[in-house]
Amino acid sequence: MFLDIAHPPSTSPLHRWDPRYKLVGMAALIFAFSFVDNTLLLPLVVFFTVAAVAASRLNPGFIIERLRFPALFITLLVIALPFISGKTPLTSFGFLTLYREGVVLSLLFTVRFLCIVTSVVVLIHTAPLQNIIRAMAALRVPSPLVNIATLLLRYLAVIRNDFQCMERSMKHRGFTDRKIRFRTFRNLAWLSGSLFVKSYDRSERVWRSMLLRGHGKQEVNIREFHPAQSSDRIMLALFLSAAATLVLLEIGLP
Repeated sequence: MFLDIAHPPSTSPLHRWDPRYKLVGMAALIFAFSFVDNTLLLPLVVFFTVAAVAASRLNPGFIIERLRFPALFITLLVIALPFISGKTPLTSFGFLTLYREGVVLSLLFTVRFLCIVTSVVVLIHTAPLQNIIRAMAALRVPSPLVNIATLLLRYLAVIRNDFQCMERSMKHRGFTDRKIRFRTFRNLAWLSGSLFVKSYDRSERVWRSMLLRGHGKQEVNIREFHPAQSSDRIMLALFLSAAATLVLLEIGLP
């Protein structure tokens, strides 16, 4: 599941990469993915994503397992876009019309979303949580953002446990249908809505508790990193070059 932030041990180049450089390089690549609007660049986006996964040496099944939950949030949008967006009809299904622009937009949205989420999965599963937080602080990210990131990533495990408990409860009540049908989407929508409401209520209590404990009044304790090596700089240059290539091609292509 995507909310599981445990990272399998490995000696891959991305696992050995300095967290400060990794954070900058991966953030630049993710920004470049979000900048792409030309479908001709989608194969290049997929190539860079696959290259990052290969460099991390994470099991593809491990990645796919963590993409299932985020994919639930875009499934309905991806299905609806070809029928509600565009002006050039391709074909009709009764009262529904399939538009060319909608198909292109749906493809673009799906590929970008999956590549961005995959990159985030690679980032958070190739370094311990505390190293990512220290890297943010070392890069002089404002302390409120560092504190928020710390609580968010640690809180994902709580949300994961809530989701698993609610999912088991639904199974005990007879919900075992995984086929794509209206009833399945309706039940998943109820599950997601209940999870968000429960998480919001808990976040209010956590926020009040943080204020009582002086949240934001203390600086983050930063442990010094080892000096960066040439391999760290080379890896950063590769990621920045990939990001720059996508941005420049997006600007240059008609």
